[in-house]
Amino acid sequence: GVPEEGVTWNQETQQVGIAKEDTTIGLTIGSNIMTVNGKPVQMDVAPYIKEIETGGRTMLPARWIAEPLGASVTWDETTQQVKIEIPQTQEQGQ
Repeated sequence: GVPEEGVTWNQETQQVGIAKEDTTIGLTIGSNIMTVNGKPVQMDVAPYIKEIETGGRTMLPARWIAEPLGASVTWDETTQQVKIEIPQTQEQGQ
């Protein structure tokens, strides 16, 4: 639910920015502290870059990003799957 222009990457500082409506999230590779609307939030895991042949992929903790953006996150132990539900706005639902 985040528009493409709402996701930024700063190579020099290794920081990811995510912005949607009135919520901004900041994460730094290797740090388990993120900011939500400028306030620090302690996470149990830090973002990292997974090296692959064609470069790297930035891996972000899904629950820590999804919940401040209004999504609900559940874990299904049986299927070993994460389910992220994003509430629809009136506009989306029409």
